[in-house]
Amino acid sequence: MKRTLTALTLLLATTPVHAQSVLAMPPSPEVPGAGWTRSDVRRYYPEERRTPPPPHRAPPILGWATLRAGFFSGEDVSSDDFTMGLKSAWRISPEVQTGIVVDWHMKSDATRTVEYRTYNALGQPVTSRRAVYELQSDLVPLMGLLEFHLPSGGLDPYVGASGGWEWLTVDALDPYGFVYHAHYDGPGYQVYGGVNFPVAPRMKFNVEGFWNGATVTDEYFSGATGQPVEERINMDGGGLRGGLSFAF
Repeated sequence: MKRTLTALTLLLATTPVHAQSVLAMPPSPEVPGAGWTRSDVRRYYPEERRTPPPPHRAPPILGWATLRAGFFSGEDVSSDDFTMGLKSAWRISPEVQTGIVVDWHMKSDATRTVEYRTYNALGQPVTSRRAVYELQSDLVPLMGLLEFHLPSGGLDPYVGASGGWEWLTVDALDPYGFVYHAHYDGPGYQVYGGVNFPVAPRMKFNVEGFWNGATVTDEYFSGATGQPVEERINMDGGGLRGGLSFAF
């Protein structure tokens, strides 16, 4: 009996100390607590248990903007044009793009054939052709385009067609040696084909050949005859151009 009482007394005496020691124990390393640092988390949580950071994803490619330059050789003119332009194409699908394009063809000191249509006293049309010396000429085509890309490995071959309007401005000499300024315009088209060479994930170098088809006109009344005159200039010709394309 005396031994039993002694054991109970010892148990009651040590219970508060045990409770205090339990309360004073540090938090379990499996459960982050206040005051933990990033190194504590890395020490108690192995690499395989941590959530990996989200992978970096580049923004999607919606289309391509192309800066380009080259030359254009017209059929009825004595020298070639230097050409430069901007093309902006949006991706409809991986193989199809549509967009707009504007170019600037320029040259100086060239001879061009111009066709004149007038009317005689009976009202019948009369057509004549004359060579005109141009001091400066500028052709600006503005067109919408449709482009098809052919799947093939790392290269990106393509073909396309565009259509719209073309404006021609000319400073030239008339038959009497006087300088005159004239404006012509008319519908036009281009067909082209080329290859894109990847340079970076969002940049390409491209080379293409093209054909431009257009006839631009100017109409006015002749002061000498009082009859309407129509001047027509053939802008058909081909060329080669290259440039850089940047994704957007």
